[in-house]
Amino acid sequence: MADDQHSLDTTSQFRAEITGANGYSGLIAAFRARAEQRQIVISGSVNAVAGVPSNYLGKLLSPRRPRRLGALSLGPLLGALGLRLLVLSDEDAVARYDARIDKRKQPIRADSMEWRVSRRAFREMQAKGRKARWNAMTPKQRSAWARKLNRIRWSKAEAA
Repeated sequence: MADDQHSLDTTSQFRAEITGANGYSGLIAAFRARAEQRQIVISGSVNAVAGVPSNYLGKLLSPRRPRRLGALSLGPLLGALGLRLLVLSDEDAVARYDARIDKRKQPIRADSMEWRVSRRAFREMQAKGRKARWNAMTPKQRSAWARKLNRIRWSKAEAA
């Protein structure tokens, strides 16, 4: 009897090892195992509790053609399953791959980063900004802005 109660205990520790060998499929399998351990009905009210659309967690954990787990769905899924991810270094993988990976000569400092934008890309950004600003204006504001631009345009023609 005590063994049966222990097997139904949903607060017991859960461990799953995800490595480079089992990767994403191992992560999804661990999530499925945790849902099974906690006896969570994935298609039930857990979606509303997690704050995701109905049946969404079922689609993420489906054994047939599961959807990919994304940045927005990871947090609610971990919360609903009562899990926390802990990232550890794998010394075997470091030893196996380290000699083949290029290293930085200096650490990158945030204040030393430099962004370069081509003229074409900058013109495209300007065009998007102009369009967004124009769409945000009221018709009266657009009219006043157009009058101002016309005055500038005609003053250049008179000066020439």
